[in-house]
Formats: sequence, C-alpha cells, structure tokens
Amino acid sequence: MASSANEWLLYTEQAEALVEADDPVAIASLETKFGIDQQTAVSHLIESTDWGAENFPQFQGGQGKFLERLAALRARWSDWKEA
Repeated sequence: MASSANEWLLYTEQAEALVEADDPVAIASLETKFGIDQQTAVSHLIESTDWGAENFPQFQGGQGKFLERLAALRARWSDWKEA
C-alpha cells in the first residue's frame, strides 16, 4: 500500500512539473524523463485528485479539449499549490 501511495505522489510531482512547463523543449525533455506526456499529466491532476474532481467537474471523464483543460488548470494553479 505504501508503495502505491509513494508511486502516486511521485507521479503527481511529475505531472506538476509538466503542467508548469511552457517551453516546448523543456516539455519534451520532461516527457522523455518521466515517460508521460503533458496531456496525461493534465488528466492525472484533473481526474485523479480530489482537488481536480472538485474544481473541474466539467473536465471529468476526459471531457474538454487538452488546451482548455491545461489553461483551466494553470488558471487555478496557485490554489493547487496551496491545497
């Protein structure tokens, strides 16, 4: 159980880094390093966290376009960092 929790926390930290990145070269580097893409990172934070589910019900179940989801997440980013 602890291993799964630790893996989830690591994945969440990696997703945070990808959401914060806005330079295409940095994004590509992080995607290679972590083995996940920015779209998956956005989905993880929106759909796999209580905060994401509470704040973005309109984006659950893969709803919305990637850039809309990313922009909405970034618009509330300070809230995420305080949660």
